[in-house]
Amino acid sequence: MSATLALAVWHDHLWQALAVMALGGLGSGFTFSSLAVLMVPHVPAAETGSAMAFNQVLRYLGFTTGSAVSVALMAAYGGGETGFQAALFTIAGIWVVAIVGAIALDRRPPDGRAGERARHTARESSRLSLSPWIRSVPRLLRATVRRSRRV
Repeated sequence: MSATLALAVWHDHLWQALAVMALGGLGSGFTFSSLAVLMVPHVPAAETGSAMAFNQVLRYLGFTTGSAVSVALMAAYGGGETGFQAALFTIAGIWVVAIVGAIALDRRPPDGRAGERARHTARESSRLSLSPWIRSVPRLLRATVRRSRRV
C-alpha cells in the first residue's frame, strides 16, 4: 500500500517511479515468499502441494483482476494524471478496508496458544467442503496433460 500511495504522489520523474516500483517489488517479494511458510502449518501434510497450487491460482487470479480493475478505475476517473492518481488512491482505500477486515476476522486465541490452534485448524481443514476439491486439482491437471498429449 505504501508503494501505491507513493506512486500516486511522486511520479514526476523516472527515478521516482523506479524507486517506488522497487519498494513495491521488495514488498511483494517478501510477502509472496513468506506465504508458503505461513500456510504449511495450517494444512494437512497430504494436502500441502494442493494448497500451494491453489495459492498460486489465487495469486494469478488476483494479478489479472487487479490489472483489469486498475485500468477500469483509471478510465472511470477520466484517464490522464488525475485518473491515475484517483485510481491509486481508490486502490489504497480498498487495501485499508481489507486490512481492517483481516484484523477484525483474526481468529487467533488471545491466550497465545497459536501452536495448538494451528494443529486444531489443520485437523479441521480436512473436513471443509473445499478440501475434496483441492485434493482433486492434481488429478485434474494430470488428466488435462494426458488429453493434450493425445492431440
